[in-house]
Amino acid sequence: MRARLILAIAIMLLFCVSVMPTQAATTVTWYFRSDTHTVNGVTGYVINQTLSSTTKNVSLSLAGNNTVYWGWRVWLTRNDNSTVELTSGSQVATVSRAVDGEGFQTATWNAPARELQIGFDALEIVLYMKVGAGSWQSRAIFVSSTLVEKTVSSVTWTFYQYTSRSYSGGTTTGLFIFGSSTRNSRIEGVGFGEADVYETMNYKLQSGDFVGFILYPYVNLVGNLFYGIVMLIICVPLYNRYHSLTPILVLFILLGGATGIFSLLIPEAGLGVSWIFMLLGLAGLLYKVFR
Repeated sequence: MRARLILAIAIMLLFCVSVMPTQAATTVTWYFRSDTHTVNGVTGYVINQTLSSTTKNVSLSLAGNNTVYWGWRVWLTRNDNSTVELTSGSQVATVSRAVDGEGFQTATWNAPARELQIGFDALEIVLYMKVGAGSWQSRAIFVSSTLVEKTVSSVTWTFYQYTSRSYSGGTTTGLFIFGSSTRNSRIEGVGFGEADVYETMNYKLQSGDFVGFILYPYVNLVGNLFYGIVMLIICVPLYNRYHSLTPILVLFILLGGATGIFSLLIPEAGLGVSWIFMLLGLAGLLYKVFR
């Protein structure tokens, strides 16, 4: 019986994998956030697709009435703490201010295509500033989370940089401001080639997420509805066996909750779908009782 069950699961897994669509290239907008984290040994401000709420700034000053410059360099950072530069050793997407003022300035950079080690590589994006004839200085490091993508795409990134330049008391000061909805410095058009189902499953297996490895093709195919189906598969036989909701409720009490097994194995959206199925089943039973 157990061998038949394992064989059935394997056949279902292979079927789901076989009908998976090929993953396409995507582009996203990344916001420079004010909170920090450490990824692959690099500590820096977070950069991702959501805004933070706190405004931050970094500055550079020099005596005299000077032009201020801003520019960027980009590295691929590996899980062995090694790095590979994508910007060929010089600043890109540079902007400048020769007179006092502040606001958004835009500049572009054509990113090169680059293979990623799925789930283990991240992007490190470093802001450089220069005042007058001085040298470029690193002023802020931004680092992404590890990327569950296959490649960095060869597309044009557009940097929206909120900059400020002021001259006071014989000193020029430049600022880069970021982190909030009103100073939402960002990069638009960051492109990735998405990993296909086989590559994502391999990543989950390599990272020790065996449950994710098993569930991924099903969730990818039918979404969070899969978790509702699993709950039905568990709950319907229990009800048919005991003709009572008590064992089902006991199961949810023991394994549910904020720290229960269900919550650990199933994402929040999946739990929502599961509870909807549970409530629909409950409603059906109550209807039978009181009709």
